[in-house]
Amino acid sequence: MRGAVARAFDAPLRHDEKAWAMILERFSRRNLPMRESNRRQTLIPQGAEPIYNNYGTAPGFAIPACDGRPALIALPGPPREMKPLFEEQAVPWLRSAFPVAHCQRVLEIHTAGRSESDLNEVVADLFGARPDVNVAWLAGGGMVRVRLTLRAATAQALDALREEMRAEVVRRIGEEDVWGYDDETLPDTVGRLLAERGLTIAVAESCTGGLINAALTERAGASAYLKRGFVVYSNDAKVEMLGVNPATIEAHGAVSGETAAEMAAGALRAAGADIALAVTGIAGPSGGTAEKPVGLVFVGIATETGVETHSYRLGGERAMVRQYSTARALDLARRRILREWTAPHTR
Repeated sequence: MRGAVARAFDAPLRHDEKAWAMILERFSRRNLPMRESNRRQTLIPQGAEPIYNNYGTAPGFAIPACDGRPALIALPGPPREMKPLFEEQAVPWLRSAFPVAHCQRVLEIHTAGRSESDLNEVVADLFGARPDVNVAWLAGGGMVRVRLTLRAATAQALDALREEMRAEVVRRIGEEDVWGYDDETLPDTVGRLLAERGLTIAVAESCTGGLINAALTERAGASAYLKRGFVVYSNDAKVEMLGVNPATIEAHGAVSGETAAEMAAGALRAAGADIALAVTGIAGPSGGTAEKPVGLVFVGIATETGVETHSYRLGGERAMVRQYSTARALDLARRRILREWTAPHTR
């Protein structure tokens, strides 16, 4: 690749001594034998600016645009080297070489409980309404994100535009249906709300088989608020671990609002937590009936103030039903926390 670039840009290759010194130090530190091929890795076209590699051996390089010739950036191929080098060195080089006349930023607003058609009703007039704001939405995982691409002349103006549009879209959607922004995840949001209020949660799962517990523990420090998790796939487990009444299962079925309510109450009691979630459903592809089709899910949620249940008819294959169930349950927990604990919890 270096040779092809050298010929295309009529720039002979030369060894970069700093890159060579970095390779020597790296091999010495690891007690590895040096080979001639490693020396060749330090060749870059004359006139190119080196991009030194702290993640591997071969450096990258950048060639400025000149006399109608395009600029070029070359980076090592392995993603674990290429990605950080691009972010840490290539992007700043591009910004310096090609200053833009405006600043741009993307704001994503994460929603729950609202369909694409619902959102269209409340934000439709924002589409194409102004040149500095582009509106789109993306659906996935049972949620919908509103994406705003914002442009302004300065960073300060961009910050002001971001807050203006954030406040306007949230006002239209409703604060209760907005659970986060940009890179936030729903488990992160639930974990943060629990941690801020000093609350603990217990989760009892049947059809999701541990997915909710796994999602909550993706956040570092989850042991401060995840009190206990129960995977109760069988009826016996529901009875033995959570104290669900066998007569409830006999009368209403394992997939029912009544069973979900007893599962949630049992998890709350067994764990001594402040809030408990329970999920039971038919994820498919088999097990459905005319009365209880595949995709029917019940979520129970309990606190010391009482138990409530919600039912959902979710579409898609098994993995999708389980994913959507996880999202619905976590969003119910978020809403219940905000409703019952508006301020930090005191025990």
